[in-house]
Amino acid sequence: MSSENSQLRADLAHALEQLEDHLAQLDARLRAETDYPTWAWQQADAKIGRRQASLVIQALDFQDGQDAHHTRIAPALFGAAPETLAAARAVNHWKNRVRAALAPMAKREILVTDPDTGAERKEPLDKVALRWLKHPRFHKRQALRELVVIDHPVTKGTFFWARLRKILRIDKAEAIRRLRVRLDHTDTPELRLEWDRLQALSPHEPLAVVNAPHIHPKVNLVLQTVDGIKRVSKRGVLPVLYPDRPGVAGPDIRPLPDDPADTPTRLRRSDVQIEDTPFLPSLHIHRYRADCRYRNINHEDIS
Repeated sequence: MSSENSQLRADLAHALEQLEDHLAQLDARLRAETDYPTWAWQQADAKIGRRQASLVIQALDFQDGQDAHHTRIAPALFGAAPETLAAARAVNHWKNRVRAALAPMAKREILVTDPDTGAERKEPLDKVALRWLKHPRFHKRQALRELVVIDHPVTKGTFFWARLRKILRIDKAEAIRRLRVRLDHTDTPELRLEWDRLQALSPHEPLAVVNAPHIHPKVNLVLQTVDGIKRVSKRGVLPVLYPDRPGVAGPDIRPLPDDPADTPTRLRRSDVQIEDTPFLPSLHIHRYRADCRYRNINHEDIS
């Protein structure tokens, strides 16, 4: 193995070890603060709610029977001591360090020997390294989600199910790369037509990948700041932590409905800058409207 690959593995091992250590520290603090204001989805008991939420925060790997596209959630709003907020920020720091360590490894492949057949095959370096670090079932999307840490006292929290479209802005070169992969796997007349259509575009025209709507919890918070009342909206898939004191009543909570079906189904259109008809249907790629193509648009999760 090259010295560069060895260094990448060492960087990942250090970041993952630090993440696990800081997760354990946060776990201990969350479980101990049961006298702080606590609201946890579908759980009235503060002790149980904090323990269950902390288990989800700790979950780095797929569970037995967990679907490949499923991530565990723990909507909650926890008052916390300053030390606990600092511990959560440290967890976020090491999540980002793990993410940064994995990024260059995913693009590298190394030869490994199949233990059953003895045959050699290529595998991504990140997959090999995680197996070596005893995380062969590492769930990147679940493990690397950041915790929401609020700096101000919360007076009200309204939880709800949000239906969001994820719209990713890409350039022509990235669209060509994605379509080439599809063509290498399945060469059809329809894909060839898409290829020709794509080649005719200006090299500088931006494109939008429009993925199907997905549902996850969000929370609208009312904060008490030194400048007065402030309202913010945050993702609610993991506990939201904010500064508070033990033994107080805590914020006014409107809880998350048990069933996402209780949420209105109409999704507000927020992609009006994008043409309705897909430009490359096989990849869900659309063009921007002519008057919007060269604006400085930055799409992430759009609600």
